[in-house]
Amino acid sequence: MKITFCLPSIRREPIGGYKIVYEYANRLSERGHDITILYFSDLNMQKIPFNVIKSSIGNLLLTRPIKWFKLNKKIRLVSTPYVDKSSVFPDSDIIFATTPRTAVCINSLPCSKGKKFYIIQDYETWGTSEKDLIETYRFPFIKIVVSKWLHDKIVDKSGQDSVVISNPIDSKKFYVEEPIETRNSLVVSLLYHKSQHKGVSVALDALTKVRKIYPELKVQMFGSVEKGEEVPNWVDYTFQANSEQLRKIYNKSSIFLCASYEEGFGLTGAESMACGNALVSTNFLGVREYAISERNSLLSVVGDSQKLADNVIKLIENNELRVTLAKQGSIDILNRSWNEAVTKLELLMLRCIV
Repeated sequence: MKITFCLPSIRREPIGGYKIVYEYANRLSERGHDITILYFSDLNMQKIPFNVIKSSIGNLLLTRPIKWFKLNKKIRLVSTPYVDKSSVFPDSDIIFATTPRTAVCINSLPCSKGKKFYIIQDYETWGTSEKDLIETYRFPFIKIVVSKWLHDKIVDKSGQDSVVISNPIDSKKFYVEEPIETRNSLVVSLLYHKSQHKGVSVALDALTKVRKIYPELKVQMFGSVEKGEEVPNWVDYTFQANSEQLRKIYNKSSIFLCASYEEGFGLTGAESMACGNALVSTNFLGVREYAISERNSLLSVVGDSQKLADNVIKLIENNELRVTLAKQGSIDILNRSWNEAVTKLELLMLRCIV
């Protein structure tokens, strides 16, 4: 099949949503499908007045390899600022929207551009109104969601059905290297993000509370943007880590901390569990897709830094519990197969074009 994935802009930094699209693109390409990734470049270069220049610069940028993710060389990368012109979209069997904005552009395309699919990885009310977001769910697309709560939310808000294909974790990139039992319980890792819904301020407040009891606590943080002034000097920060660097960070840690208010899935939490971290997280909807409190994680109410701190301290002081949760978490996450997810999507696409 000829398959086109549309992404809303050219981004060089690690982004969880892009990572999932890239994984599907790679794995479908390996199965013999003809894959194009089309990046909208109109927002990347708003100060440049001429689209022809935007197009040239965009395609020049795509000749530089992405440092944090290795894309299959067979995949064609194309950039365009002409998002309102159907001629720039390649003729395909299947075309994927990946955000509300790409869905709006794809909705008006002729049938020759492919059967329309929509990968929904979160309830994306940033950058668009909730009314407009819900309208994209009503477009006549085949909708793929990464978690059960998103399926239920879309049914509730728009009356539209979707297919749940939960995010797997690549077991060749994320796995246990350092024995779980012998890790230092006083090493915690977490993601840095500027969006308030990621709850970084809550996480840092929780870690500050832990350090009052355990001043020797070591904190490893990583993110796709430069860290802000709110990050204390006792935090070790890695900027734009690739998969190998992430695996090393996770394997040096015993505990992964997440304080999100809401997320579609929570990819870094799942990656950390695959690498043998005991997950301490707020009980946001997305994390429930893979985390069960007291089985493979410790979950607490959203927004409560004291509860998060208490759970981190609990695992520091109870090494047996930490090891038990971490081992079970790694097993549970690595049972989530990329092969099964791609096969499910592939069969769905085949049924739609026959």
